[in-house]
Formats: sequence, structure tokens, C-alpha cells
Amino acid sequence: MLEKPQVMNPSRPPNTTLDRKGKSTAWPFSRLWIVFDSTLFQMTLVAALLASVLGDCGPPPHLQFAFPENELNETNYKYGTALKYNCRPGYTRTSSRNTYLICDKKGKWEYYYFCVKKVCNNPGELRNGRVIIKTDYSFGSRIEFDCLEGYILMGPTTSHCELQDKTVGWSNSFPECVIAKCESPPDISNGKYNGGSEDVYTYGSSVTYSCDPSFSMLGEASISCTVVNKTEGVWSPSPPTCERISCSKPDVKNGKILVGFGPNYKYKDSISFGCNKGFILKGSNLIHCGADNNWHPTPPICEINSCTDLPDIPHSSWEIHGYRRPTKGETYEVGTVLRYRCHPGYKPAGNKPTTVACQRNFSWTPYTECEEVCCPVPDLKNGRITTQKKKSLASNCEYFYGDSLWYSCGGIRTVEASCQGDGTWSPDTPTCDESCAYPPHIDHGHFIRIPSYLFQPKEVKYECDEGYTLDGEATLSCSSSRWSAPAPQCKALCPKPEIEHGKVSGDKDQFVESENVTIECTSGYTVVGPQNITCLENRTWYPEVPKCERTVQYTVFCVWMVGQNSSVPQRPSGKLSQNRSKSLRGRLWWSESVFWFPAHPSNPGLVWDLILQSCHSHDLGRSLSTILTSYISFRSSLQAVSKLKQAENSCSVSRDRRM
Repeated sequence: MLEKPQVMNPSRPPNTTLDRKGKSTAWPFSRLWIVFDSTLFQMTLVAALLASVLGDCGPPPHLQFAFPENELNETNYKYGTALKYNCRPGYTRTSSRNTYLICDKKGKWEYYYFCVKKVCNNPGELRNGRVIIKTDYSFGSRIEFDCLEGYILMGPTTSHCELQDKTVGWSNSFPECVIAKCESPPDISNGKYNGGSEDVYTYGSSVTYSCDPSFSMLGEASISCTVVNKTEGVWSPSPPTCERISCSKPDVKNGKILVGFGPNYKYKDSISFGCNKGFILKGSNLIHCGADNNWHPTPPICEINSCTDLPDIPHSSWEIHGYRRPTKGETYEVGTVLRYRCHPGYKPAGNKPTTVACQRNFSWTPYTECEEVCCPVPDLKNGRITTQKKKSLASNCEYFYGDSLWYSCGGIRTVEASCQGDGTWSPDTPTCDESCAYPPHIDHGHFIRIPSYLFQPKEVKYECDEGYTLDGEATLSCSSSRWSAPAPQCKALCPKPEIEHGKVSGDKDQFVESENVTIECTSGYTVVGPQNITCLENRTWYPEVPKCERTVQYTVFCVWMVGQNSSVPQRPSGKLSQNRSKSLRGRLWWSESVFWFPAHPSNPGLVWDLILQSCHSHDLGRSLSTILTSYISFRSSLQAVSKLKQAENSCSVSRDRRM
């Protein structure tokens, strides 16, 4: 891109001016300048007329890209002077700009950048390398050459865009990037390498060394062919050496080896140490066998770090520490904290902590003594102390832990009270008041005394045995020789019956004693047994829980006796033969499980007349248990429905249908 016009301070050359189009013109009086067109001539004329009143320019500036066409010897140039310039070698003229420097009215040289640098050709790509362009490809610019990792540059490292005859070109030809190569790896004593046997190894190749038996390797086992200074291939890192290295087993007094057991140790073998109980490790717990046949760092030492001889604290005992109770003769590390507690009847003096700690000087911190806890002298109301017994005469208390007293109310009842370890009496100091009878006993339950009354429980709380629930007041209190309420009852809880293909009324898991439930079967099943059952006191159901069985209807046919020795013939179909001239009589002996249908609403005996008149199916009717000894007259066949597959007294049963 062309830059804006430049204005320089030197005085303008004489006899020239500059028109609006940037073209130069000469005065008509000058022998050095030629008028190119009328507009330029007019401007030159005006400039000549104004020259006497406008400033002059000094010598023109030195231009890096152009030089004056004519030799300039003047030191002072008039306003409007135009000097023509040509492009220097390596530069070329721009087509849109003139090549003049003009002295303006301010006495400064004005001009455009009318010459630009020539450009060299694109050098292209460097195989296995790269071309680094510093600026561009113009005249005077420079490019650099560099190879990829593992390649060596063969040839020039730079090239310049320079003059070549009348044009520009690159000063040097392209170099070549060749892969780096290393000679065969060096041999080592007491060892060898594997990974190849070539005479020359290219960049990136590697070999691995190994030492002969009983020798240890110092250094890296593997080395690779690399490039140094981008000029030559070398092996890196340096090959290892194989040395015979052995470290003796270290002895750490009052210590032990945790990891790294063995009679002999080779190079880089390591050992981890720990100290015996009561000692602390100083130094590093981990050491390794070094190349100088010594351990590094120096093996540690185990210094004593424990307290012994537990303090003897009267009237106390040690609490469990580390799964067992401390005993004399054991050692404890610095910082160990042991706890103890005072015996019953004693407490820490000043309520201070009951602990001792092992200090850095291996002594125990001072302990808190255990002092006596005294029970107060009881203040009896309407009563007196009849007897007392002292457990220890060495105590400084009037009443100490374990001492007992016997109280009396009105000389009628006495009870013992004991001094407790916390300084209280058990039971509490009584009041002599009227008492209640012994709390009532309840079945399937019991009561608990609530301690608040010396001679009789002032309050009792009732509880039921497992499987029973309390009905009534749970807590009774004694007042004015009477209990506050009747004793409660413990009622049985029956578990919810589990009935396959059926359900019970009431959606709950347990039922209270005397509670009734109704059994209902799902569609297609019939209750076998009682449909209503009751929860009993023994937590069972009565009658027994029935079952739900798939309903099957059977038709029952029987041969009835006429008199005592006659019988009524039976048809092949199983029905009784009709005999209008005779009446059929007989004694009925049926099991209670047989049902006839339909049942007469008031007289069960009428069921026969209804049956004789209708042989089609009806709902199940009344049991025959109410008419087992009745005498009935027959005129036609009889039909009954039973829930059982067998009937008594020579009756045949055939399956009719499922219901």
C-alpha cells in the first residue's frame, strides 16, 4: 500500500511548482524545465508570481527507495520547484504515482512513496523441515531454514532476497534435512546391550543394557539415539556401568525391620524400619543400598519414648485403653493419655479431668485425687431413724457410700435406705403418709413400681405381655389410701387370619379379644366352615378359621324304604319310580352336610312337597339336621344338593356342575 504524501522541511527548488494532480511544471523563464500541459503551465505561472511572497525550501531529503534524476547542487529552492526522481535498484515504480518532489508554500518538500520493493518468488516447502519467513519475500528480506526433530540441516541456514542483474532472487539454494544417525552403542564392562546389531542407528533407535549376574547397574538401562545442537547424532543418556555392589544388614537397636528382610542387599535394595514399643524413630524409616556400598540415608536410631510406673491414684481404677486395662510394668509412648475413674463414693477433687498424660521427659502429668462423697443427714417428716449401719469407720463423712439406715413411720413400718455413690439416698427420704393396698394383679400383664414412695409405690405403671394390649389406665397413683382408677385389662391380640382365595372384614393386622370377623371368599369359591369367627383370650380364633374351596354341586339320589321290608324301585336315571297307588314313607337319616332346596320359611318338613313339585335347580337350602327323624310321604323323585362327595344311608351322589 502506498503511504500518504510526505512533507519535508528543506527549501523548494527554484523555477518549479506542483499541480493538483501531482505533476511537475516549470516556469517559462527556466531553461531546465519543460511544460507538459496547459494546466501545469498555469499553476507554474501562478507559483512564479507567488514565489516572491512564499517561503523557500532547503536541499531535498535522501530517499531510500529513489534518487534524483539530475545532480542537485543548490542549497535553496523556490516555492513550486519540482525535482524528478528515479527508483533505486531493487525497487520498482508504482503506476499511480508521479516521481517528483515538490517544494510547497510552507517551505517543505512534498512527495509520495512512488517506488516499492521488488518481491522474490515463494521459496516453497523444505522436506523434513520448515522455512521460517521473518517478514516477507520482498527485496532485502531474509528467510531461515530449520529441520524437524531428529533431522540435521545440510546446507545454508539462511537466504536473502537480493539483486540479481536487473531483478531480485534468493541468495542461496535450498538445504537438505537428513535423518540423524548414531554409531553403534558403546560396550560396557560386566554387561551387554540388546535391541540391535547394526553399524549405524537412526534417530529414535534405542537399546537396553543388562548386567552380568552379581553385578548391579548404575545409571539408566536404556539409551536412545538423539540429536545434539541439531548437528550430530549421539546416544543419550550415557551408557550405564555394571558394578559389584553389596550392603551389609544394618542393625538398629530397639528397632525392627518391617519390609526388606534378607542376609545380603544389592544396589537399590531398600529396608523399612520401625521401633519397638516405647521407642521413637529418629531419622528416615526407609533406606536403600547406594552405589558406594553404603546405606542411604544413614540407618535411623530408636530413642526411648515412653513412660513407665503408672501413678498410684487412691480410690480409683484405670479405664480400658487399647482394648485392655493399663497395668504396671507396661510402657507408654509420649503423648499417650490414660483415663481413670473414681470408685463409687468418691469424685474428682474440684471436678477436674481424671486423666494423666505421658510427657516428653517421660514422666506422667499430675493427677486429680479422688475425694469422698457424703450423703446428707436425712430430714424425716413424721418418721424417725430406728437403726443405722456404717460400712467404713475410716470415712470422714457422717454417712458414706454403703451406709444404711432403717426408717419407721409411726412405729408401724420400717424400710431400709442406702447411701449411694453419687451422694444420694435410695430410696429418697420418705414422708409418712397413708398407703394403698398392694396394686391389683391383672391377667397377661404386670405392673412396674415408680420409685417415689418409701414404703409403698406411690405410682405404678401397668404393662401387658407380648401379644396383648392394655385396656384402661396404664398408670395408677395412690392418694388417700385409694388407687386413682381400677386396674386395666390386658386383652388378647389375634393375628389377621390368612385365607387363600378369601378375605376378612376389617382392614388391620391384629384384632382385639372378643372382636368378630366375617370370612368372604372370592368368586368361584365357597366358605367351608363357619363364616363368622371370634378372637379368644388365648389369641386364637373360634371356631377354627375356615377355608375357601372351589364350589362343586352334587345331585343326591336315595332309595327309600316303604315300611320296614319294602323298597321303591329306582329308575336307570337315578330317580324314584312313580307309583300313584302307594305313598312312600321312610325314616330320613342324613348327614348335617346335606342341604335340600328350597327351604320352607316356617316348616322345614314342607321342603319335600316343594321338591316333589319342582325338580329344577334352586339356591341351597336348610340343613336336614332339623328333620332327621321326620316321616314324609313321597309321590315322585327326590333331589338334594350336597357340599360333600358322600352321603349316608345308601344314597348315590353324582357330580352335577361347578358353581
